[in-house]
Amino acid sequence: MKLSVLIPVYNVADCIAECLHSVMDEADAEVEVICVDDGSTDGSGEMLDEFASHERPNACGFKVVHQRNAGAGAARNAALELATGEWILFLDADDRLAKGWHEVLRTMAVRHASAQMLGFGRTETLPFNPVHFTESREADVSHVVGFDVYSRGLWQFAYRRETIDGLRFERIVLVEDKLFQGAAILRSTRIALTDAPVYCYRQREGSIVHSAWTREKFEAELVWRVKWLKAMTAAGRTMDRRLWRYMGLSFLEYIPFFLTEIKDPALKTEMEDRWFDVLSGVCAYPFSAWQRFAMRTVGASRSRFAAGLFCRLPVMVKHALGRHHPEPPRRRLLFCGVGFGHGGLARSFPRIAEILEKKGYDVKVLVPHDCEMGKLDLPPGYEVGPAFRWKASLWTGRALRLFHLITGGVFRFVVARRIPHDAFVVYGASCAVEWCGYSRKPVWGFLHSVPYMGSFGFLRPWLLRDTRKSASKYSGMFAVSNAMRDSWKEIGIDSETLRLPRDGEVAASASGTIRDALQCVCVGRLSWEKGQDMLLQAFARTPGLSLVLVGDGPMRKDLEELSRTLGIGDRVEFVGWQEEPSSFLARAGLFVNSSRSEGLCISIIEALCEGTPVLATDVPGNREALSGGRFGHLVPATVDGLAAGLAAYAADHGFCDPEIGFEGVRNDLRALSDASEERLAKINWTEPT
Repeated sequence: MKLSVLIPVYNVADCIAECLHSVMDEADAEVEVICVDDGSTDGSGEMLDEFASHERPNACGFKVVHQRNAGAGAARNAALELATGEWILFLDADDRLAKGWHEVLRTMAVRHASAQMLGFGRTETLPFNPVHFTESREADVSHVVGFDVYSRGLWQFAYRRETIDGLRFERIVLVEDKLFQGAAILRSTRIALTDAPVYCYRQREGSIVHSAWTREKFEAELVWRVKWLKAMTAAGRTMDRRLWRYMGLSFLEYIPFFLTEIKDPALKTEMEDRWFDVLSGVCAYPFSAWQRFAMRTVGASRSRFAAGLFCRLPVMVKHALGRHHPEPPRRRLLFCGVGFGHGGLARSFPRIAEILEKKGYDVKVLVPHDCEMGKLDLPPGYEVGPAFRWKASLWTGRALRLFHLITGGVFRFVVARRIPHDAFVVYGASCAVEWCGYSRKPVWGFLHSVPYMGSFGFLRPWLLRDTRKSASKYSGMFAVSNAMRDSWKEIGIDSETLRLPRDGEVAASASGTIRDALQCVCVGRLSWEKGQDMLLQAFARTPGLSLVLVGDGPMRKDLEELSRTLGIGDRVEFVGWQEEPSSFLARAGLFVNSSRSEGLCISIIEALCEGTPVLATDVPGNREALSGGRFGHLVPATVDGLAAGLAAYAADHGFCDPEIGFEGVRNDLRALSDASEERLAKINWTEPT
């Protein structure tokens, strides 16, 4: 992450060293620090020169510029002219960055590669504690600017350089930072946010914020708010409800508060008249009805009494009145699926969600049932909620499925249908059947396996009949592999192929981890269709090998009990859900997939990217992922087949190596990933058919 940290410096000799050390102690060769001495008279400039003369072992760049006093905005402009980083971060010289700041920003830049701004939290609490990366999310600001974005200060963002190219600070006392930040937001379409308190803010007596109120300061507070509203309107943007409420209250309540700080009676009267004029103008903007009424009344009457009356309404009353703020245009997409393991939905969801969000959707994930099983493997930032208003267990979900089949889908989750949405995406074979009547809006189905009933297999004919009936109601059905498309065609359902790449670039592993040839690893949700029960029985017949099961799911307790019953508990390790399973793949000598049914196993692709040989069951999705056996070894989807494959690997550790070599595998996977992203981008999600 190439980053430029820009620091305007003016008479801060008592705290500049702490500020610089907070940056330099964690910076690396890709970070440059540019300090602009704005005509300091307390020795701050000399301290910067001395700091620049010291050799820095981390090779961090450091530049110092001296200029005549022209204000913080002019100093930042001078620093912007010299900045060369891909990202720009502004830091005031009397503040500092929390320990761990660099890792937080670097992680966000990787996770949110399409974001133009990276926002983070701040703290004013002493002592300033180290910060660790927490959950992050992305906001689409191409149509609506939210309060969570707007409420952060200039220095609570890292800005992508190309986004603010040519943008400069106006010389308006006190608020040039707000104007710059507002212009940057309006140039952006996606902004990543985290609440991690990266920025340590220090309130210092004698700063411009704490200086006496003057005509210029008060005028600036009015000007930037009006400019912001005009810029939003010109850009075709709107604000969410909280931001409308905040802006309305800032005119009706905060500005009068500033007036109380003015001690000169003549100046106070002049500024009150100016405030009345502004209120008469801004009441044309779509604030809530009561705010527009208050602005119009106070502005027309120019009455201090009326102003005081509206400003002193209890907070609860104002919030209740604020419920009439206009709803910003937003589209809610419900995403329903059950395959939240380490492959399938979990790896493909970020790419799908990115496309959906660029189309203007707010994504909410529904968990239909067994939502308490395992850990929900979803990226942070997406709203998650149950599909039903009551707690549904695994058996409750199965009972609902049986009821659905018996009634022929007459009763289609009437209670759940109240969740507002504009479009609906269903992921999974059984879900595609169960949820076809959920929505009257456009619905798309993703098919990653052939429908099965588990212990209710005798109902399969009815399930297939209902599946065909359900498919006719979808706007589009997409299979995650050609093999899965062909399998669905055999039961009378046509679909398009849409291979879903994992989130991130397919690249060769550079971990250099030493492999244990006798260790096998299986990554996936612990459930019947993944076949880990067959795998454990096969391992019981193959002495000398150990097994690591990465993942969680409804069968975990049963599988742990089975391993003890088979007497292989000392050779099998259950590590549970892992955010990043690549380290387990890199250490293992063999990756094993034992699925009874598979759409396109993303875990196999990840294993091949790590250079790990693959042994997999010969089901359509695995056959396609391994190019018919060229990338790894395929065995029958039975206990005997898995046992024979493991025995052959134990006898010859090169048994499962790809025919074309791992570099050839990676080249093919890169082409697959690129083609998948092209197909995904061409789908029109928003227009009903």
